Amino acid sequence: MNGFTDEQILEIRSGEVSFDAKLDALAKFVKDATIKRGKPSAEAVENLFAAGYNKANLVDILIVIGDKIISNFLHGVTQIPIDFPVAQPLEEVYA
Repeated sequence: MNGFTDEQILEIRSGEVSFDAKLDALAKFVKDATIKRGKPSAEAVENLFAAGYNKANLVDILIVIGDKIISNFLHGVTQIPIDFPVAQPLEEVYA
């Protein structure tokens, strides 16, 4: 429903996108920002801007990352059942 194949979705989730350079820069930035707890490398930020994103996009991206973190915290504490299909863990997909 989102226009991506199952294989493309797995690539996006892994943080490496071979089929779209702009989306690859976004995925790499998000992965770097998340792993480094909000302190992405200067290279990740530069690559995001070089791919065509601007400062307003950067703010939007960070807000979405924060929203997902808060959602994960809420679920971790409340254990409210998830009402959408759960994605298969990447470790199982690439095993």
